Order: sequence, then structure tokens, then C-alpha cells
Amino acid sequence: MAPSFWSESASSSRQLPLAWRWLARVVLWLPGAALALWLWIASDALPVAWRPIAWALAALYVAAVVALVITGTMAYRRRAERAATLEGRWQAILHATHLGIWDWDERLHTMYYSPSWKRMLGYAEHEIGTGLQEWMSRLHPDERDQVLVGVRRYYRGGGSGVYESVHRMRRKDGSYQWVELRGYAIERDARNRPLRFVGVQADITARRALEERLDRLAENVPGLLFQYRRDADGHDRFLYCTDKVRQIYGLTPEQLRRSAEPLAKRVHPDDLGPLLHSIAESARTLGVWQLAYRVVLPGRGERWISGMARPQRLDDGATVWHGYLHDATEERQLRERLDRLVQDVPGMLYQLRMEPGGRQWLPYVSRNSQAVYGLTAERMREDPAAMFALMEPDDLYSGQRKLEASARALTEWVHEFRIKLPGGGERWLSTRAQPQRIAGDAVLWNGYVQDVTAIKQQELRLQESERVLNHLMREMPIGLCMVNAAGQIYFRNRRFDEYFGYAPGETLTRERWWREAFPDPGYRAEVAMQWQMVKADALARGGEVAQHEYALWTPNGQRAMAIGGVALSGHLLVTFIDQTEQRAQSDQLRRMAYVDGLTGIANRRQFDLTLKAEWSRGQRSHQPLALLMVDIDRFKDFNDVYGHQQSDDCLRAVAGALQAGLSRPHDVVARYGGEEFACVLPVSGLSGALHIARALCDRVQALAIAHSGSSVASVVTVSIGVAVEVPGATGSPEQLVARADACLYRAKTAGRNRAVGDAAP
Repeated sequence: MAPSFWSESASSSRQLPLAWRWLARVVLWLPGAALALWLWIASDALPVAWRPIAWALAALYVAAVVALVITGTMAYRRRAERAATLEGRWQAILHATHLGIWDWDERLHTMYYSPSWKRMLGYAEHEIGTGLQEWMSRLHPDERDQVLVGVRRYYRGGGSGVYESVHRMRRKDGSYQWVELRGYAIERDARNRPLRFVGVQADITARRALEERLDRLAENVPGLLFQYRRDADGHDRFLYCTDKVRQIYGLTPEQLRRSAEPLAKRVHPDDLGPLLHSIAESARTLGVWQLAYRVVLPGRGERWISGMARPQRLDDGATVWHGYLHDATEERQLRERLDRLVQDVPGMLYQLRMEPGGRQWLPYVSRNSQAVYGLTAERMREDPAAMFALMEPDDLYSGQRKLEASARALTEWVHEFRIKLPGGGERWLSTRAQPQRIAGDAVLWNGYVQDVTAIKQQELRLQESERVLNHLMREMPIGLCMVNAAGQIYFRNRRFDEYFGYAPGETLTRERWWREAFPDPGYRAEVAMQWQMVKADALARGGEVAQHEYALWTPNGQRAMAIGGVALSGHLLVTFIDQTEQRAQSDQLRRMAYVDGLTGIANRRQFDLTLKAEWSRGQRSHQPLALLMVDIDRFKDFNDVYGHQQSDDCLRAVAGALQAGLSRPHDVVARYGGEEFACVLPVSGLSGALHIARALCDRVQALAIAHSGSSVASVVTVSIGVAVEVPGATGSPEQLVARADACLYRAKTAGRNRAVGDAAP
């Protein structure tokens, strides 16, 4: 028998008014006196004068009994109605939340499973008994021991707090689904040992699938993706972080989800203060957080971490950052090595970055900045405005216009300008920088600044030497090689050897490199022809060889590299930039742009592109193209009755049912807008499309999502409009959508929960 969650323990008399309770006591405790009174009235021994009084007392007793019976009956009915109402509400809550209830009684060694618990696993009410073995036998073999150990640990700990577990359960059909189990001890014995546990079980299969998909995506990201929360009371923790946190901090995601304190203990003591200050400042201004700092890891020593995140203020006053961290130790070491290499160069190397919003900052500044600007490299990186404040306003304005033009066209930025140093008078500086588009649509310039005050008149003579130094020193962190007029490779930097797997000093000819980098003869010939054209075009570009992307083979597999360079007096400086990871991230972001964030299916943008592509394919193949427009019946009423959260759950469930109902890999279901969906079915005639549409109607109705506000059915249903056409020269995808919409309207006016189709004449 199911446990009662709302019990009425009061007796009938306790539901009565006080006066009636006393009357009840009289009636219940003095039946003998009443009987004696009756016999007395009936006997001839009673004096005639007392008989009216006796009859009055007897009548009063009878009236009291009748009133007590009526009042008790009414109270009982009210209790029964109230219990039925509460039970109905409880069942409605269980049905709406899709939760299964369980109740373990340690004294009776019985386990109650609610009907929703059994339905969750595909069982009928009578197919599961009341034993604990019913639950244990359905645990997944890979997780059974772990779950049972957790139960025993919770029981040995006195059942304090909430017991939680995420694991798989076997369904009736033999498949497994992910569930989340939560329970609490509600009864204890005199020694405070738990005697009874009550809890819920929720189906989290869909959520688990989304988490696994996100984890698979995150595996290919070289750094750490995270969500960091600071509560209004100052408590910090990670809402989410990928498993890369083990590599970067030597910590587990579970540790950081509880508190960020373990991370703070890994930060270098000298960098902890600046880190906390930067987080507090970002929370105060809601500006982008960006910092490089050191951590000390057990067994690995000191490492540099670089990160960036965007903050978001929540309604409860908390701040959440969405960001990315990566190990920048090697990058830092390269920067320090570059600083040592260029410390004797009479100028300053730098990187200037411009965000899409116009914000400018310096990711890298060589240590020669003190000699050029009178500012330290750290000051220039932290406060670029200090550098701009030294420039003449006119030169600053013209330089910004050139910089913006360079960002739009990705052309080299060249500028001469004056600065005024305190106590140093006016100086002329010259800068050259080459831009490149990077992730986030930002532009990054790699450049060089030098003081040309004393040699301004020698500008033309020094221009070529400046370009060589600029390209050579600027690209040190990327692959470099020098080729003479005879085609001999006489210089290679370390990054070039790392890219292509050559040992330092190993003899390398141009012919060998071409064969190993482009092993396919056809593609090698194609690249060679294009390279000759690019080099010929360099004459018109002042010797600069424009960058183009090529697919090269390396010991690490095929890589996407941008190859460019500069031609100087018969010599060729060739640069290699590995863009494989950047291209992969760009492709990932592009894929994410075409997925609906709520339902996980294709969004409207992907639908438009798919319909256009399938229309063009149908024009070439002369095969029919079917379009299904799907609308959830009375969804506004559903939202009004059940609220936004359950409406979102409904949209996700319907999207899943539609996607599961399309069996062919080239069929596409997309969220068209609001509660409306669209299905593109290539090479499908009207009869086949209508068959699929009706099956989708049945599949959605079979979800059995309660919809008390619908005039169509007691559960959620859909109406579908079907339009089929062989794409030709006269029609268009837009007209096909309009015809499907018209059929959808006909389906609604015909009573909804049906599919109506129309083929082109």
C-alpha cells in the first residue's frame, strides 16, 4: 500500500466544536443512565409530575445523538474531500515533474515504488514488488558497487544530510537510462539511527547526453572552459569547468564546484593579490577580466596561467564569469627568450590587439620600451592610454584612422608620429605592423617601433633593412626559413624544425621539403603553381609575399598553415603560421551558431541554409522536396497554465520526438520560431511525407505531456502542414514555406492534432 503523505490523525470528536465535544462525551459515557431514564419513564413508579421532565430529558438525549451523527458525518466527508484534494495535487505534481518516489522502511524491510517510478523504467504497476532487490537488481553493472558503497557510507554516517547519486538503471526493454537519486532520513530510533528513508528519482538521460556532448567538444579545446561564480556574500566557486582543470591546476572539477579556495592555495603568493583585485574590479565594473599569473603545482613547479572571461550580473546579486584559461608557460618562456634576443635591438617589438568594440591593448611589449617611450613594458601592457597620452594629438588621430583602415583591409599599418617625453623633448617614432584576423573577430598587429629622430632623413635607405628586421624578429615565435636565389635553404628557425620534424643542423634541400610537405604529386603541382603566382605578385606589393593557407603534412599529421614572406634582393624569407587549432575552433564556433540553444536541434539559420541547399539540389536532380511545418496546439494556453520552465521542457520533449521520428540521415528538423518547428525531407513525395507527418503527430501525442488548457486533447498535440514540390526554375523555397504554412492553417481549422498536405500543381 502506498504511504500517505498527508494523514489525518485527529479523531472525529476533535474535529467538532467544544460544545459538541461535551455533548459527545455525555452521549458516549452515559448510555446506561439514558437507558435507566427510559425505563423509569416507562414504569408506573415515576410520579406523574416528573414524567414531562423525564420525557424532555429523553428527547434532548435523542437530539444530541442525531446532531452528533450528522456533525461527525459532515466532518468525515470534509476530511475525505480534503485528503482527496491533497492526494490529487500530489499526483499532479508527480506527473508534472516526472519524478519517481521511493520509500524504504528499515523496520519492515520493504521499499515502496510510486507508479511514476515504475513508469520511468517502462514497467506497469504490478510488475515491480516491494523489495529492495527490485532496485538493486536494476543498477548498471559498472556502477552497482559504487552506488551500494555510497548507500552504506550514508547509512553508517547516521543518514545526515541528503543522499545523492547519479547512475544508470535498467529499463524493462533491457536498455539503460541515467537517473538522479535524492533521499532523506525522516524517521530515527532512540539511538538516532535512521529507520525510514524517502526520496525521489529523476530521469536525467537528456541532460546527461548534453553534458557528454559538451565534454566531447571541450576535449578538443587546448585550454580550460569555465563558469566562475562569486555570490553576493563573497563566496567563490566554479559552476562548471572542463576536465582540463586537472592539467592546469592539478585539481578536480568536483573540488572547485564546492569552493574556489583550493585554487587560491595554488596561486603564487606574489600574484594572489593582483588576481583577487582583478576579479573584484571586473565584478565592480562588469568589464572583461584578463590576467596572466603564476601557480605552483605539486611535482611540476611554477607555471604561468593566462585567462580571459566576460562577467554577467545575476538577479540575486551574484556575478558569473564565462571564460577560458590556458597554460601560458611555454608562451611566457618564448616571450622571455625573445626579450633576450631583441634586448640589443634599437627599437621595440610589440603586439597590438583591437577588439570588435574598439578596445585596444598590448598583449606583448619588448623590454626596450623604456628606451623608446620612457615607459616600462608592464606599464604599457596594463595601461595603453599612458602611451597614447605621449603622442601629439594630430599624429594620434591620423594614426588611429590608419589603424582602423588596416583592420578593415588587413593591410600593413605604417605610421610616423611624434611623442613628448618628460625631460626628453620631442621625438620622432616610426612603426610598422602586420595585422591578422584572430578568434572573436579581433585584429592582432605584430609590429616594431623605433626612434627615427636622428635618422629621419635616411628613411629611404633604411627602409629595406627595417623591413627585414621587422619580419625576421616579429615572426620569431613562428616558422621561418631563408631561401637564396639558387633555391637553397640556408636558414631555419627552431619553430620550423619543430613543425616539420627536422633535427637542428640537419641538411635540408628545397626539393626534399616539397616532397615531404606535399606528398601527393597532384596537390604538390597545384601548390607550386600558386606559389609562383604569389611570388610574382610580390613585386607589385613591395616585395611582400601575401599569405595563403595550405594543407601540409608533418610528423603530427596534416596541418593547416598560412605561408607568406618577403622577397629581398633575390632572397626569400618564408613564414609559416600553424592555424590548425584556430581553424578547428572557428569551425566549432560556426557549428554552435547553427544549433538552437533550448532544444539542441537546428536553429532558424541552419533551416534557411538547409532548405536553400536542398532546393538547389532538387533543381539539379529533379527529385521532389517535402517541407513539414509543425505547430504545438494551444501552446500559449500551456504556457499560461504550467509556466515558462515546463513550457521549455515541453519544447525540448517535442523537438526530441520530432528528431527521433526522422529516420533518414539527410532529413532535418529545426526550430522555426517559438513553438513552431520545420522538417525538411529531401526526395520525398506527398504520400510518404504525409505518412511521416501523421507518425510524428502520434509520436508527440504518445509523450503524454499533460495539457489541461487544450481544447484538442488532454495531452500536448501538434498540427502539421505538408507541402511537396519538385524544385524548378519558377518556384522558390519561400513559396514552399508559404504553401506549408497554408496547409498548417488548414490543419488547425480542421480541428488540430492532424496533418494536412498539398502537392504543387
